[in-house]
Amino acid sequence: MLTIWSEKSFRRESNVNRRYQVLPPRGRFQSIFTSFLLCILFLVSAPAHAQNVDWLLNLDDTGFDPTAAGSTAQYNLTVTNNGFGPADAPATTLDIEVPASTQLLSTSGTVTGCAPLPAAGGSTVTCNVPAIAANGGTASLQLDLEVSQQGSVVLTASVPDAGDTDPANNSVSETTTVTQGADTRIDIQGPATAASGSTVTYDLVVANDGPDTVSDIVVDFPIPTGLVNVSPRPDVHLGAVFTHAQSPDPLRPAPRLS
Repeated sequence: MLTIWSEKSFRRESNVNRRYQVLPPRGRFQSIFTSFLLCILFLVSAPAHAQNVDWLLNLDDTGFDPTAAGSTAQYNLTVTNNGFGPADAPATTLDIEVPASTQLLSTSGTVTGCAPLPAAGGSTVTCNVPAIAANGGTASLQLDLEVSQQGSVVLTASVPDAGDTDPANNSVSETTTVTQGADTRIDIQGPATAASGSTVTYDLVVANDGPDTVSDIVVDFPIPTGLVNVSPRPDVHLGAVFTHAQSPDPLRPAPRLS
């Protein structure tokens, strides 16, 4: 019941007031009134928008494709939360499928707890992905993968689909070409005997039988006890190690480094 004060009644009857009952509107006004009430009801009762999570994986082998057999390729993996907040995406797991003829040696980054390590080809390594902030937050992982055979290897990583609004981007793979690699060898020649006080010359030859080039060759030559090195470094003697670093130019197949 709504009380309406009549201005006219105040003028004529100073101590009298009247009460009126407001009835629901009719016709077109009734429809507008009903819609208005429904809008208010919806605004009051509508729940808040649910949390949105969208994990996105990226994986690359930049700088390590191709890589030579017997060496270690490095991969960079990023887990991004493309969902909107307000809360972070919950912590989850990451599975890494180790390719055949390889070995996952180590990992580092904000994705942690990867086990088991080292892991042989054909096995699965599971890591812990922390909670990631909405709207583009990331977590990262660096992987060191040793490759042993010529050909190609495919490294695959994935997160679970549960709770993700777009599971299509929850898995990623990277293919790396593995070349045969270099085949370096070293030969040493010197006299079988020498008189005390004489000079002995040793010839060291490093060769690359290919097929790939090789860079940053370092030759370590332990100086035998009883000898003094006179060339090219007279300061190295008495069982020390003479080290020769190759020039920056790579050693291509067939050429020799003397």
